[in-house]
Amino acid sequence: MHKSDLIRHVAADAGVSQAVAAKVINSALDSIVKEVSEGKRVVLTGFGAFELRHRRERHGVDPRTAKDIVVPESFTPGFTASGTFRSRARPSN
Repeated sequence: MHKSDLIRHVAADAGVSQAVAAKVINSALDSIVKEVSEGKRVVLTGFGAFELRHRRERHGVDPRTAKDIVVPESFTPGFTASGTFRSRARPSN
């Protein structure tokens, strides 16, 4: 599913126009990005949590030269699905 598909589904389920649904979804996503980029954790109960994760400095190998390199520490956004989400997302075989 792409963002445009999500907007169509939300608009139909909520009985609002796609323009209104797009505005709400974009605002929600912008808020999540803003909070996470400030180092805050965003928890959506029953869905999951977004947070900034710290990756330590580590040693690696440059694939072009096969030389050892140091990969600097970094921060990357992460998502952890809630138990409810995980249990509902399992395929039923």
